[in-house]
Amino acid sequence: MTIKVGDIVRYNNKEQRVMGMLSLAGNTMLSLSHEGNGSKIRTSEVTLIEPFIRPDIKTGDCIRILPIPSEERGFYIDANKPIDDDVYAVVGVWESSRSATVIDIIYNGHKRHYMAHYVEKVREYDMI
Repeated sequence: MTIKVGDIVRYNNKEQRVMGMLSLAGNTMLSLSHEGNGSKIRTSEVTLIEPFIRPDIKTGDCIRILPIPSEERGFYIDANKPIDDDVYAVVGVWESSRSATVIDIIYNGHKRHYMAHYVEKVREYDMI
């Protein structure tokens, strides 16, 4: 069983999102949405419920930011801030060893970062 950032897992009798991963002494440790930013849970302690499938998003694509549950907002100070449901152009896509794929947009003149599981690609035919 391979667990990755964005997956939904069961831990402590709750379904939770994997918010981050860190390798410590050869063990992969997880940060989970309901356990807090400092959580370090072994992958062997969780059960995969719903795998996250990374969207094919690249710079220049148009996206919407999906609703972000309150327990998932505070993990990264500079990322995943709630936003309206407008359409935004992607200005950057990059990988983080801890938080996986990150999508950048410009909002009110400032760059904002969103983890890929909060982003939905808008197809040209979806735009009016």
